[in-house]
Order: sequence, then C-alpha cells, then structure tokens
Amino acid sequence: MRKELKAINGERDTFTATFSRYGSRNNWNGFPEKTYLLKDIRNEDGKILTDHLWIKDGKRISSLGNLKEGDIIQ
Repeated sequence: MRKELKAINGERDTFTATFSRYGSRNNWNGFPEKTYLLKDIRNEDGKILTDHLWIKDGKRISSLGNLKEGDIIQ
C-alpha cells in the first residue's frame, strides 16, 4: 500500500484519516516527542492510500486539540 503514497510524493492534495491513538518516540537528541497514529488515509476520491501512518507532533496537528479515537481529520 505504501507504493500508492510513494507515487504521489511531493504533490499537494486533500486527504482524510481516522485518528487511532497517541504514541511517542525519541528524537535525535534522545528526548521523547509526541506522535499520532492515523489509520485509513484516503484521497479525495475515498481510495485508501495506506492502512496506517505515524506522524510526529507539529503546529498544524496540535492545533486540532485533544483528539479522540475515531476522529476523522482532513
């Protein structure tokens, strides 16, 4: 499934995903940083591009507030 994402690498588009849970990983300095597990990442046509994706915390996703399992984000 990741091949679908690789094919559109660098392109800007609108996607939706279902929030699953928070996690953490150590950054390059060894300090923990917040991560988000997103499931069923879909394009505008509703086609699933990948079944899951971990992303690290940033300004845009943090601005969504406290996410709950099952929340759909765009």
